[in-house]
Amino acid sequence: AAAATTTTATATSTTSLQKKMEPLGRDVDDDAPTALDAFAAEMDASDVAAANAAAASAPRTRPPGLVVVASLLDRIPNLAGLARTCEVMGAEALVMRDKKATTRPEFTQISVTAEKHLPVREVPARRLASYLRALAREGYALIGLEQTRGAVALETFQFPKKTALVLGREREGVDADLLSLLDECVVIKQVGLIRSLNVHVSASIAIHAYAAQHA
Repeated sequence: AAAATTTTATATSTTSLQKKMEPLGRDVDDDAPTALDAFAAEMDASDVAAANAAAASAPRTRPPGLVVVASLLDRIPNLAGLARTCEVMGAEALVMRDKKATTRPEFTQISVTAEKHLPVREVPARRLASYLRALAREGYALIGLEQTRGAVALETFQFPKKTALVLGREREGVDADLLSLLDECVVIKQVGLIRSLNVHVSASIAIHAYAAQHA
């Protein structure tokens, strides 16, 4: 379920797709401290130092908008393609588990310098739940791109201006324990027999849909 799609065929496969919880939304404390401060408080000293060093060398901050959260992805071509799409479509930032991936030749051959112009944030998978809660406190809607019960068709979904688009693992999709943090899940309808699109392809479709709505 790496790439969120659904078929127009029979419903007999629905029960075998993924036995995951549907997103339940989450309570947000409006009086909470600044979200990224709260996230940093959960990190150890070395994590904070690394985050500060990365922020100092990052491209200029973009206005709040679409944050593409790809911390669960590990395949370099997918991450590089996402970086290129995010930069071209004006995303606020791309979130990855390890920014060192952006220096690898197999990344730069695909990204064609996108990472030099796009803010790239490093959030390891083990910190992802905390990071998503921090974004929620900053007013971001947490939207998963995932095949799951109750998912809304992408073509009918209206993205909030401040959106965090959460992508799942290449094969397993969004972790079940993260689904309960999400406000909604969106899905891309398909008519073919193959069950899903590549995660970079499906994410690019969703990123374009967001960009078209907020042009």
